[in-house]
Amino acid sequence: MPDTSSPKLTSARDDELGAYRPVSRLAIVGVIVGLLSPLALVDLNLLLFPLVGVVVCAWALIRIARSGTPLLGRKAAWLGLVVAVLCGTAALADFYVYRWLVRREARQFAEAWFGFLAHGEPHKAHQLTLPPAERWPLDENLWTFYREGPKWQEKLDDYIAPAKPGEPPRLVHTLLELDDRAEVRYRETIYEQPLGEMLRVGQVYAVTHDDDGQKKTFFVAVDLERRRLPDGRWNWRLTATKAVSGGESAD
Repeated sequence: MPDTSSPKLTSARDDELGAYRPVSRLAIVGVIVGLLSPLALVDLNLLLFPLVGVVVCAWALIRIARSGTPLLGRKAAWLGLVVAVLCGTAALADFYVYRWLVRREARQFAEAWFGFLAHGEPHKAHQLTLPPAERWPLDENLWTFYREGPKWQEKLDDYIAPAKPGEPPRLVHTLLELDDRAEVRYRETIYEQPLGEMLRVGQVYAVTHDDDGQKKTFFVAVDLERRRLPDGRWNWRLTATKAVSGGESAD
């Protein structure tokens, strides 16, 4: 019959498994901050969450690796680190892609305005300065709309009128006179200002033209406005133009 008077219930291996292993507080903080990192995708001002998450989780992993006492929390720290890195990268990528798209759209709209003036179509250029609800289609009937509407004809005449004696040249009139002999080049975007459902963008363009055999350049500041329409689409409007050097003044 087996001897069961002194059973051996523990061993050195059992003692190791049963030993208490403290949890890394840094790992816990890191995973919490890391799991808050997706907020940066909603508002870039909350990019602080993934930045702090990366720092705290990385430091937690270093502390766990260097600790003489085995610490729990390695998996949590890795989870927080991965989430923070992915969300921070995605938020920055979204921000810069959005800026690139907005600047490209603004350039296309502003360059269309310059193009209409270069090709002797000031009525179309004038339409781009109006709120979307007041615009007419940019087709062959637009000239008729201006000719048959005294109010609109008067607005167009004022839009393209030359400067009065003693006044500096007016920008629209100058660009019409230069027509397609002027070369227009995008220089820079000087500001992007979001205001709720509206975005304001300011850009600068260089206009180079020949003046008695000499190349001269002046710069034009263009202010644009991007608004959301009731149907959900976005629409641009040119709100102001100003020659900032070369003698021309604001239109």
